[in-house]
Parts: sequence; structure tokens; C-alpha cells
Amino acid sequence: MAALTETSSVVTEFSGQYKTAVVQVDGATGTTNTVQIDEMSVVVGVVASLSESPTTTCCGVIAKPNVTTATNLISVIMVQQTGLPCLTSALDATIIAVGY
Repeated sequence: MAALTETSSVVTEFSGQYKTAVVQVDGATGTTNTVQIDEMSVVVGVVASLSESPTTTCCGVIAKPNVTTATNLISVIMVQQTGLPCLTSALDATIIAVGY
């Protein structure tokens, strides 16, 4: 899997069990991109959005916890209008993860 480049990362810990991480990443093409949240041992939920204006070759981002490899790993796929992965011109994204 290809690890995406984090351009910034902020983790906030709340009283109790959960933490929230806001991570900016440089997008990449393909279906095997990942982001690992080192400050968490488990990621339970993820929300992602593009940080740049969408184009026809990259207009969205899909992010989900990847619990099969590591419990703090997030799978990230940049998608084009057809719903298929971006093959060119991937955009940057913001990922918000909740975990502990």
C-alpha cells in the first residue's frame, strides 16, 4: 500500500475514550493509498473531503478504516466523475478520523 504524504495533522483528545484527528494529505492516484494515525491505536470512523476544487478527472474522495491491515490505518481513494479511481491529477484532501 502507498502511504499518502501528510501536510498537516492535529489530534485532539477528549475526556473519556475518544480522540479526533484532522489530517491534510496530498492526494495520489490508485486504489491502495493509506494514511496511518500514529496517535491512535484504533480508528472507528472517518469522514473525508477534497481540499481543492473538483475537476472532471478527480471530483471526490472515499476514506474508510482499514482494519484488515492495522487498526489505525485509513484507506483513501480519490475518484473521478464515473466513480472509478483517479488515474491522473489527484487532488489534496482533508480527513477527519475518530478513534482511541
